[in-house]
Amino acid sequence: GRKMEVDLLAASKDNRLIVVEVKKTKIKTGLKIIEDFLEKLDLLKTMHPDKTIMPMVLSLGGFTEEAVRVCQEKRIGTAEEIKLW
Repeated sequence: GRKMEVDLLAASKDNRLIVVEVKKTKIKTGLKIIEDFLEKLDLLKTMHPDKTIMPMVLSLGGFTEEAVRVCQEKRIGTAEEIKLW
């Protein structure tokens, strides 16, 4: 099958699985990238049916309007920056 890579995967003691896709490009993240991420999430849900999946996409170049809409519909968190304190 097709190779799938997850940028960040963290498991918590309370059965949550945090899944983060990171895009470090200057161009906006579009629908295709979000659709690919949704495929990864489906696979993870199959592999870990007992976990609550908490998905997020970090895109330093921002997001297209269509990508934001789909993320909101699918309850995928979005961020465009990392703040260092």
